[in-house]
Amino acid sequence: FTFRSILETRDIIRKGSRWSVGNGQSIDFWNQPWLPNDLKLPRPSPLNILNLDAKVNDLINSSMGCCDVDLVNLCFEPKDARTIYSAPLSPNQHSDKLVWDRDPKGMFLV
Repeated sequence: FTFRSILETRDIIRKGSRWSVGNGQSIDFWNQPWLPNDLKLPRPSPLNILNLDAKVNDLINSSMGCCDVDLVNLCFEPKDARTIYSAPLSPNQHSDKLVWDRDPKGMFLV
């Protein structure tokens, strides 16, 4: 019973959490939730040049601290590019962290 409860709680936490982008180095672009407000991960355009193992930082212009607009526009349809631009990036490029997406402060409280 206890182990099953732990597994159920783990699944709830996974479904309600997302990555807050710091430097983007530890977030799998295609397979881990990192866009806010349950936005779906974008679909690649036919011109997509991102690898299947791409990290979010592959789309960040580290010297400017923002999305690499040219690369995003090349890889994604305009609607999906806007979705990517909507993701907040940390100006100080700290480590990525897992946050609770259902709370404005990203905290999970019991």
